[in-house]
Amino acid sequence: MDSEVARSRRVILRGELGEYAVDAFSERVGWPRLSESEADIEAWIPRQVTWEIDSATTLHYMEDLISDTAYLMVIGNDQGVVHSAVGKVENELEVWSIDELIENVETGESAEDIALAVLRLGMGSPLKYSNRVFRCIENALKSDSLKVQEGAVWSITYEAWPAFRVPLRELLDSSPEGEFTQTVRHLLNELDEGDDS
Repeated sequence: MDSEVARSRRVILRGELGEYAVDAFSERVGWPRLSESEADIEAWIPRQVTWEIDSATTLHYMEDLISDTAYLMVIGNDQGVVHSAVGKVENELEVWSIDELIENVETGESAEDIALAVLRLGMGSPLKYSNRVFRCIENALKSDSLKVQEGAVWSITYEAWPAFRVPLRELLDSSPEGEFTQTVRHLLNELDEGDDS
């Protein structure tokens, strides 16, 4: 068994499906509730509930503060157990698949719809680089809408793949100086620091 921490991608819950549905599911499969903590908006900490899958693996429910979207994540020390548990979650709860998250970005009708969809896509991205997800977020970074660009920038913060450096630099070079460019610059610095560790 691998002693390193393993985690799943963030699995995005559909619509109004929330904590109570996850609680009912967890009770049905025999995963007892371990803890819960309320959101602390000032400290930028989301509401979180945790269930025990086994002695080394937990299911985490969180309510994202940026998008007001609920998601689940499995964390443990055995990638096989994590993979199996997240598969059960995806099969038994109503969640967005990666294909559906991409489709939501591509079919969004307004800038607000697309910005939220791209944010959710970033949140639900695979842990490892996916060309389809990357291209979809890259296209949003090139949007004429600042709202969509902002959604794309925030979406990258969830799984900040090094490939995002080039489109982020291009966005930085083409945007007027301000709070938005400071956010882009900060994200680029985070990506560069990630390479140093």
